Amino acid sequence: MSYSLQDAIYGSQYGKYIYHRMRFFLVVSLTTLAINGIEIFLIRQHLTKNVIIPVIAMRIYIGIASLGWWGTLEMMREYIRSRVYFSEKKLTSEAIGHWMLISLIAALLFIFVPFRFFMSKKQIMLPDEQLIFNGYLIAYVLHGLLSFIFQTYRSGVYAIRRVYRPLGWVLGPGIISFMLMLFLWKIIGLVGLPIAFILGEFIDTGIRCHFTRKIYKQLKLDIKLWSGWSALRLFIQSLSLKNLFQTWFAGTLTNFINIILLVYLSYVKNQPTLLIYSFVIRQIYHAYAHWGEIFYFDLKKLCSDGYTAFYNGFLKKLFPLTFIISTIFWLIANIFSLIFDMQNFWTHVIVIGIFFQLTSIFSILVVHSFCQSRFIDISLASCLGMEIFFMFHSFSVDSTFTNSIAVFFGVSTMVAFLWQKRFAANHSVECVRPQSIYNMIIRIEESKKGYQILKIRTNPKMRGHTLEAFMSKVSIEIDQEGWICPLKTNEFLLIEKRPKLSHKILNGFKKDMIKSCITIQVHDKISCFDVIQKEVSKEILKNPFYLQMQECSAKLSAEWISELFKKEFPGEISTSLSDSDTLINQEQKAEIYKSIEKFFMLPLSQLRNSHFISSLSYIKSPKVFIIKKSKDNYKKTLAWNTFIHYTNFSYFSASGYEEGTSITLKHSKYLHLGQFLE
Repeated sequence: MSYSLQDAIYGSQYGKYIYHRMRFFLVVSLTTLAINGIEIFLIRQHLTKNVIIPVIAMRIYIGIASLGWWGTLEMMREYIRSRVYFSEKKLTSEAIGHWMLISLIAALLFIFVPFRFFMSKKQIMLPDEQLIFNGYLIAYVLHGLLSFIFQTYRSGVYAIRRVYRPLGWVLGPGIISFMLMLFLWKIIGLVGLPIAFILGEFIDTGIRCHFTRKIYKQLKLDIKLWSGWSALRLFIQSLSLKNLFQTWFAGTLTNFINIILLVYLSYVKNQPTLLIYSFVIRQIYHAYAHWGEIFYFDLKKLCSDGYTAFYNGFLKKLFPLTFIISTIFWLIANIFSLIFDMQNFWTHVIVIGIFFQLTSIFSILVVHSFCQSRFIDISLASCLGMEIFFMFHSFSVDSTFTNSIAVFFGVSTMVAFLWQKRFAANHSVECVRPQSIYNMIIRIEESKKGYQILKIRTNPKMRGHTLEAFMSKVSIEIDQEGWICPLKTNEFLLIEKRPKLSHKILNGFKKDMIKSCITIQVHDKISCFDVIQKEVSKEILKNPFYLQMQECSAKLSAEWISELFKKEFPGEISTSLSDSDTLINQEQKAEIYKSIEKFFMLPLSQLRNSHFISSLSYIKSPKVFIIKKSKDNYKKTLAWNTFIHYTNFSYFSASGYEEGTSITLKHSKYLHLGQFLE
């Protein structure tokens, strides 16, 4: 039986959903680890350190480069989400094709440039060793090339939905690669190991491409690698070099242990047992270290419309899982410690246990930070961790205790830095998806300030990439000082906090406005409620249930709203509030509404885990609506709650309250609603 994210957040089936997501991961990780273990055993028995060290270094380097590229692709995924939001399939297809070309260039840069360095290591090898080394070198170069290109191809779909593969198709490539490895080893010796490795990679990539292509067909996206020089030039102009560097740097530094191990190899080259043992621990670490990526799609989805209230709750449910995962792989590492007969066995057991637990927590914190666009935080945490590690470390082979302390303090610093920021506000970066109208309402509602509004229109016939380049420049200028809210494909609002920012934008982009037929209309500084009423209400929701409400006047009676609620949500609860003498004196309309909303919701906060709660904040006839959470009524309930938000905004915007207005809130049955919900 399968479980969805909605089952988890609405049906409180977190445990079943997490198990559903993790069941394939554990099977695949353990199978891959077993295959790698056999390969390492064969290498240890038949190869010298002259071949082992460059081979291990190549594999580690490819892992670092691939993870850095995965971080860079966060820009692509955000771009795809924003295009899908506008239902622009042509631009989406072109963008994926452009990123595929960029991935090829990046692969040539990061994979083929180090090729010369590794080739220089052949001089100290015997002829037979050179043949094996050449095989591994070619295999890893092709593996890196496939990794870069396929990651890009898959990210075009993964930004929108998951790519499902049956368990047999997930395990199949690894098992086939293992059988090929044993078969070729018996026939042609160790030269067969790199051949089996790359054949397995080709099979695995081919299967992944097959299932990914099926999703592309379902989405009706026709990927074109080449759309002309002008389209490519405009697309590159729309990219932010600052954000490219941030995402790449953050992705690279998350591979903290690999970077340290890459440096460490040169110091243990005369200790074959310690060298192989370090590589085994690296393989075990690699098998579980990125388990948090399994929930990347879920956490990213919870950042979108209507789900944000569930984000922190879902994240908290994932933290206990870190202990279970780290314990499983810690036990496997202890088995290898016994096999290699390591000195100070119990020291290794304790140190590796603590290390695995910390890195398991770090894994989910990194994915959480990526979902929140906190690339600078990831980079700072990793840099601090490595700085502390290199302060305490000793690359002497006999300094096991010193190095253990260095690793402990380094990883602890990284985890502590991201842990204290885990529930901080979401960062705004240039590549982030434009704010949806629903989230825009929430953000403006929570603010105490008025805003200056720039309404930006473009020629509908202009090329989309030019608009993207312009919007990217605007986003860089406003940085943390405003938001972009789309109204139509060629029209959006720029809501800024600083009154003088609009002049900077207007003066800085006159050439762009002339070339691209972009016009900017600067509104006066007005209250946030008026912005919502005048600009956003026409495009607030394309929901059939909501459209019938738009036909009514902005100021609806509480009785009409109650009747509509009973009709659309039979069996759910609505109640009127009366008989109270609570007095609130506020200075701004925004503060009035915010105080009333908080006053209504506080006694019902305990019900938020199982019910949707919204309040109609009319002064004379306030009402509370309570709807039991269900995945079946989610979209309809979202439309209802947004309608109530809009009605409250319209009410306070049109009521003409002045500063210092005193309001009396009324309730009596309010505190006894629990009896109706049992």
